[in-house]
Amino acid sequence: MVIDVLHPGLSTTIQDSGRLNGLAFGVPKCGWIDKELAHFANALVGNSRSSAVLECTVQGGVYKFRETSLISIVGECFASVEGRAVQVNQKIQVNAGETLKLKSNGKGRYYYLAFQGKIECEKYFGSYSTYEYAKKGGFKGRKLKKGDVLSIKDSINHLNKSFSHVNYSKNIRILKAPETSEFDKNEIQRLNEINFVIDINSNRMGYRLSGCELKGTRTGNIISSGCIPGTIQVPPSGKPIVLMVDSPTTGGYPRIAVIHPDDLGSFAQRLPGEKVNFYWDD
Repeated sequence: MVIDVLHPGLSTTIQDSGRLNGLAFGVPKCGWIDKELAHFANALVGNSRSSAVLECTVQGGVYKFRETSLISIVGECFASVEGRAVQVNQKIQVNAGETLKLKSNGKGRYYYLAFQGKIECEKYFGSYSTYEYAKKGGFKGRKLKKGDVLSIKDSINHLNKSFSHVNYSKNIRILKAPETSEFDKNEIQRLNEINFVIDINSNRMGYRLSGCELKGTRTGNIISSGCIPGTIQVPPSGKPIVLMVDSPTTGGYPRIAVIHPDDLGSFAQRLPGEKVNFYWDD
């Protein structure tokens, strides 16, 4: 199966469950930013849960199908085939010669396009996920561009457990991090009370939070130490930074908390200007 990229969207990349083999070498995990949606998309078309999909950011792009294909589109978006609106969050057949158009409905940042079969792309440290900063993995290590051609190979149809539509939590659970106890107790408690705002300068590497500044630790920094996606760092500016899937594997700012792994996708879907609330998951 061959698919022509007529318009790449704002930022569309190939992502799977991410890489662990490269962490010791400073290679980020990468992978899809909302695992629940990606799992749902793969389940609908009978792929394995870890299969690579297209991760679309806000504007999803336009794609022409040379052969009849089964696909799924999962998340907060609008989809149309040959100008006819189609339902998302379910399996869809696109006929040979037809064009699919995807765009955001304004309620989320990321959504997913899965094809029945395997996307042919580059593997890097055990993952097909795009690592843009090293130009490795995915489609030539970069975002899709107009004129790119995607090839999909047939694969074994997996009988996946059915999924229902993902329901997001309004408040995001957080867990203690290595330096939590080094922060003032009042600052720790304030994380339950502050309405943070997602800053416009946020991406797959990190989300900056505004709306309130936190007091850091006495030293204001730490010896560079390991970090995972969801880690909330407090730099000298006092404006927290939440590390995301493309973030470095180490950092030198104190870590006040870590977002619960099951809530990271919900957090990631927040658009610039949206408020977010945390609460300690004891």
